[in-house]
Formats: sequence, C-alpha cells, structure tokens
Amino acid sequence: MEKTVKFFEKSIDNFGIYVIMYMVIYMQNYYKTDYTVKSTEVDSNWKMRIDHIVELFQAITGVHSIEIGVDGPTLLKKSNAFWVLTKFKIKIADFPLMDDKLTAETWPTIVKGVRFGRDFLLQKDGKT
Repeated sequence: MEKTVKFFEKSIDNFGIYVIMYMVIYMQNYYKTDYTVKSTEVDSNWKMRIDHIVELFQAITGVHSIEIGVDGPTLLKKSNAFWVLTKFKIKIADFPLMDDKLTAETWPTIVKGVRFGRDFLLQKDGKT
C-alpha cells in the first residue's frame, strides 16, 4: 500500500521560489522519496554539501515521526517527552552532484533504552 504525502515546503526568499517535495510512503516504518540536488546545495566543485545532506535526512525523519505519531508536539502531549537528534555517523562513497536525481530512504533500527537508531540511504541510479 502506498500514499503520497507533502512533507517539505521551503521558501527561498531571494528568488521568491517555493520548493515542495512529495514523499511516497510504502510501509509505516520505511520512507522513500526522490530528490534532485539544487544549485543552492552544492559547493564550488558542484558537489552536494554535507549540511544539505543532513538537512534532507532531518526532513525525512520529521515526516516519519509525524506518520508514526512520535513527532515533537504529539509526543509532548501524550507522554510529556520529546526527541533530540544527538549525532550522525555518515559514510559517503561519492558526493552527489548538482542536478543529480537521488533516492533518499530512512527507517528506524535498534532501540537501546531511551535511544533509538535510524538508518538512511541516499542513492543515485541505485548506487550508494
């Protein structure tokens, strides 16, 4: 079963452009979206900057938390708790380039007490 959800909208004031991304959700604990690297996200060598890769991962994580009911406002209301992103461990074989068409995926992994793991995969043409 799949459904399409609007999960990211960003205003770029300098140009008056609105960027809207849609995500296709295939199952509750797995998210996948297509993404195109923009000129504003690359360095002088046309490679996607690491801060934009992390921003993409955070956007997907935010949507996933909303879909499974553990987003900030819901979790605070239900359990008087919240979640905080504390660190990333990223391995990059090749940085995506401007205009590359990517597939970004995320899913939860191990639970250790109050710590929850999350994995991400960013691919171009099916390659990590």
